[in-house]
Amino acid sequence: MQSVGECFKNPWLRLAIGAIIIIGLGWGIYTVRSVLTPFLLAFIFAYILDPAVDLLGRIRVPRMAGTVIVVTLVLALLGGVGFLLAMDVRSAINDDSKKEQPASQAEGVSAEDITNPEWLTQKIGQQVHKLPRSIRPMAKRALESLYENIIPRLKSLAQYTDEIIVGAWKSAMGVVSGVLSVLVFLVVTFYLLRDFDSLTDRCYEYTPTQYKADLVRIAKKLDVDLRGFFRGQLMVAAVLSVVYYIGLVIAGIPYPLPVAIISGIGNLIPYAGTFVGIVLGFIASILGYGFDMHLVYVIIVFVAAQMMDGTIVSPYLIGKNVGFNPVIVILAIMVFGKLLGFFGILFAVPLASLVRVTLSEIYEHSELKTTIKTPEQASQQIKEAKE
Repeated sequence: MQSVGECFKNPWLRLAIGAIIIIGLGWGIYTVRSVLTPFLLAFIFAYILDPAVDLLGRIRVPRMAGTVIVVTLVLALLGGVGFLLAMDVRSAINDDSKKEQPASQAEGVSAEDITNPEWLTQKIGQQVHKLPRSIRPMAKRALESLYENIIPRLKSLAQYTDEIIVGAWKSAMGVVSGVLSVLVFLVVTFYLLRDFDSLTDRCYEYTPTQYKADLVRIAKKLDVDLRGFFRGQLMVAAVLSVVYYIGLVIAGIPYPLPVAIISGIGNLIPYAGTFVGIVLGFIASILGYGFDMHLVYVIIVFVAAQMMDGTIVSPYLIGKNVGFNPVIVILAIMVFGKLLGFFGILFAVPLASLVRVTLSEIYEHSELKTTIKTPEQASQQIKEAKE
């Protein structure tokens, strides 16, 4: 009988065991993916922000102080953007309400009226005559159903106090869970960023000596692709947000700042920003002007920005570092989106980069490299044969 050590010399057995381990780890991660989400996002943010902390370290700023400075600046930036968005939307809503509702009319409406179901349905009923004649009967039947079914239930809500409490409790727990996830994300990001270099050094120390050179080589290849992708995507999002804002302002679309920023952030997912921007632009345009030429202006703004992104912005900021053809990007989004859902779409390009580096390493250490000729080698061989 063969010993255990001799069995493990079989390359097919080692490959099978490795595949089983990888599949098991993948299944385990997929099972607890909701728990791991804040940790995964924290690692990504720490990975993106680590060069900024390293830069502060070069000017003799301690790692702890540099981490505090970088995290504080990022939070201040996000808070400032959120504040600007909120103020822009609030001022736009106030302007619209002043246009649509005179002050005298607004003063005659109390909070009790708004929360009174009969008052609300009466006001809705007054608007039925403004509808086209073809749909007035359907609207009247809907109102009658509202009077007969909905209002009696609203009046008897006191009988369902327990259900209301349970629903409120679930909603409160959902809010608490979301807040806890954000807190976990912030805390884990801070500690990962503080200890990022020491963690990478420790991983290197625990790697067997015979694999250290391979680990460093592969890690450097991935680092070039991933850092180029993440930093490039953030820069692309910022540039496109500015382009969207300028275009929407020129076109006269309402709420240009929130639409531009949300659409720019949407570009962190390849090809999603244009779709999100057109949808939000349509909504803002319909709310402001109804169905008119502004819908065409929205399409022009985002299509022009997408053309600029595809021909100038992304090739300059990302293309040279990552080097993927757009067809490969679309294929990666479809494949990893099918396998991993939203996170597969979000991280399709980094995952494709991982696959590319892995296949490159396999090729470099296989017999294929010596048997398969490059186009240059094949061309040279043809020339020699002709001579």
